[in-house]
Amino acid sequence: MPNSKLVFTVGILTVLAMVFVAGCTSSSSSGPSTDTAIQQPAVSTTAPKVTATPTVSTPTLWVGVVYPGDWQGSILVDGSQKSMAGSGVKTFTLPDDARIVSVSAQKMDGSDGVLMVSITKNGKTVASEITDAPYGVVTVAELV
Repeated sequence: MPNSKLVFTVGILTVLAMVFVAGCTSSSSSGPSTDTAIQQPAVSTTAPKVTATPTVSTPTLWVGVVYPGDWQGSILVDGSQKSMAGSGVKTFTLPDDARIVSVSAQKMDGSDGVLMVSITKNGKTVASEITDAPYGVVTVAELV
């Protein structure tokens, strides 16, 4: 008589093989499986939209005024004047094609703090003046 364990194992393997073959050759027309564990994720075939990043240019000509208190003044560029006022650090961008620049600023208090005015072109200070006089005035001019 054959070994009962061997017969039992062969019987189990035969049943599993028949279940496997029946599952592979099923003619069921129930449609695709809805089991989310085995579904493939949707893949987009649309190319991503690429947009250009605008270039930010650094101004090549500007005026700076530095004073911790209040100040006021004016900028004269090629004969055209603009009033300015503020406190702390302020910069004013000028047209790159400017030829003559003049800047004047006055402290609006009687302190001995330092007021500084400068003209900068291409990253280099081309003219600068300071005052620490009460109600002091600074004027700088440059052919740029």
